[in-house]
Amino acid sequence: MSTIRFTTNHLKRIRTKRGLSQLDLAKLCDITPSDISKIENDRIYPHPGWRQRLSDALNLPEDRIFPEEKRLADALNLPEQDIFPEEKYQIICAEREKR
Repeated sequence: MSTIRFTTNHLKRIRTKRGLSQLDLAKLCDITPSDISKIENDRIYPHPGWRQRLSDALNLPEDRIFPEEKRLADALNLPEQDIFPEEKYQIICAEREKR
């Protein structure tokens, strides 16, 4: 069985392309700059509320910032809408713990 690799690196690419510092984005989302750094460096996976705040601040759909949710649905052979946001979060966190 292959390992599913999840990455949140799209956040950093999008943030820097828009000329935002981690502090700028943190202020827009009410998330600490430290947590923005951890998300960008794949040290934590943002919970559903943070993903929504980041999506709103960057004016992009969540799946453009965090495309791994689509890959997760594909890996589990489920339609994406059949995996609830909190379940996605728990599954992704469990996968990361295995690494």
